[in-house]
Amino acid sequence: MKVILTTKMNLGEIGDTVQVKNGYARNYLIPMGHALKASAANQLFVKEQRKSLEAKAEERLQHAKSMSEKVEGYTVKLERAVSNEEEGTLYGAITAKDISSELNAAGLGVEVDPKHVIFDGSIINLVGEYTANISFHPEVNAEIKIVVSPQVA
Repeated sequence: MKVILTTKMNLGEIGDTVQVKNGYARNYLIPMGHALKASAANQLFVKEQRKSLEAKAEERLQHAKSMSEKVEGYTVKLERAVSNEEEGTLYGAITAKDISSELNAAGLGVEVDPKHVIFDGSIINLVGEYTANISFHPEVNAEIKIVVSPQVA
């Protein structure tokens, strides 16, 4: 399906007409407002609205940068019960949802969605130190540290 981009993405710049798979266009690009179906009317609309679309894109980028600065270098400390103290295996795993909840509760003035949290693997199930990236925007990432320690009874 051919679409016209309304936001700058890895596919192209604002106003570019690109060919993507039908499902990607129907299920993500168009509903999220990143693209419009390719047509003469939509091409004209994007051409007329290009400056305001670019301004909105720049505003989103600046907002993401300010949120990233607030979280950069932050250390999330978590205590969890362990099933094997020698190996440091946790009873339950730590997921992106746990990390985002801790960041939201930390009072940093930032709302972190679990889908913004990116770390190696899908879960953390051992005691130790880890790093994760918080991606507020495709061009903006903040690195945080995660420290998992055994829960003291």
